[in-house]
Amino acid sequence: MSKKIEIPRQHIRYNRPDINVFILNKGKIFSCAELLNISQQGMGCKIDSSMKLKKHIELMIQFNEGKAFELKGYIVNKSKTAIKEQAQFMERIWGLLMPDSSFHNYGISFDEPDDDFKLFLLKSNLQNKLSHRSQ
Repeated sequence: MSKKIEIPRQHIRYNRPDINVFILNKGKIFSCAELLNISQQGMGCKIDSSMKLKKHIELMIQFNEGKAFELKGYIVNKSKTAIKEQAQFMERIWGLLMPDSSFHNYGISFDEPDDDFKLFLLKSNLQNKLSHRSQ
């Protein structure tokens, strides 16, 4: 019998509802993703289409401040979501109730995120924390 080994995360992941994520195909928006968490090395997101593990993808990560970054990455983890969560996501994003559609949670690792992205993510997270404390 094999024992499951827990590997601790090596990077801080931020919960950032102010960031939008889009999946790109040949430079154009192909699909919208719901961001679950993000770090300087990767992110977790929910997408309404099925993609294979190790698939290389292009992403546009857009901050509320108007700044956007195009990054490349690949899928390192995939799991199917519950139907109730799917319906809530569809209702919240598009105002539709489609319980038959297939949603998956993905872990995406960035290939080589540029330093501008890393710095902006860190700065914007610090600004968000400071603004919440002052309220």
